[in-house]
Amino acid sequence: MSGFSPLGRRLSMAPNPIEVDLFLSHVLDTQDIQPSREQLDLFAGSLLVPEEHRRIRSTPCPACGHGTLRVRHQKTRNPSLHPEPDRWPFLCPAGDEVHVACTACGSELQFLFWFRE
Repeated sequence: MSGFSPLGRRLSMAPNPIEVDLFLSHVLDTQDIQPSREQLDLFAGSLLVPEEHRRIRSTPCPACGHGTLRVRHQKTRNPSLHPEPDRWPFLCPAGDEVHVACTACGSELQFLFWFRE
């Protein structure tokens, strides 16, 4: 997908998303208080959102190499779409689809984060 930015620069969208696995166990290992199973069913995925944003900030734009990717749109992924459903036993969303754009060159990119226990 491509188009033009308001500044007349050509925008391009990477054809395939960057897929990243994020592990809840890594986040829980850093917590002093452990949530109950009932609490995790409600919000386990939200504990991984800060890690998503760290990954995005540390990824350079594939088009220009600048570290200026910014989130434009984010939506949750239903557990029924998880490639390995047994790796995410919670009722809450099993991942996020995040669309980003480079503020330097206007290129667009999509991340697909899958949550794992």
